[in-house]
Amino acid sequence: MQTIYLGDEMVDVTAVANAMSFQEKVKERIQSSIGDLMTDEDLKKLVDAAMHDAFFKPITIQGNYGSATQQPPFFITLIREELSGKIEKYAKEYIESNAGQFAEIIKEHLDVSFVQAVTRAFNTMFQNDLYQVQNNIFNKLQSMR
Repeated sequence: MQTIYLGDEMVDVTAVANAMSFQEKVKERIQSSIGDLMTDEDLKKLVDAAMHDAFFKPITIQGNYGSATQQPPFFITLIREELSGKIEKYAKEYIESNAGQFAEIIKEHLDVSFVQAVTRAFNTMFQNDLYQVQNNIFNKLQSMR
């Protein structure tokens, strides 16, 4: 038995070496066992599937009473977070560089929307009065027969 002193304690070097040897043997046996159970190709497929699920599969969150909500996959969320500022910047630049075209489109839609809104308002306001006029004309025509 070979011993050394670490501080005030005496340590058996042979026991430590035997323990390390035992750990190495266990490690080798586990590695060899897994090798017998699974080929490198199977292991690669398993890792590929796990990575695909981790990054690209929608996340399902179970709620109360069996309800579940879906969230976008992790990769999509990550891309949105990383690119949202850049996309916003480029969108602003595009709008600024094409301001005339956007102004025409907005004006055209506002003009059409405004006319439609005014028409609907007049129709709503005068609908009963117009119906009464129509009804009175119809009654007069009926009485003249």
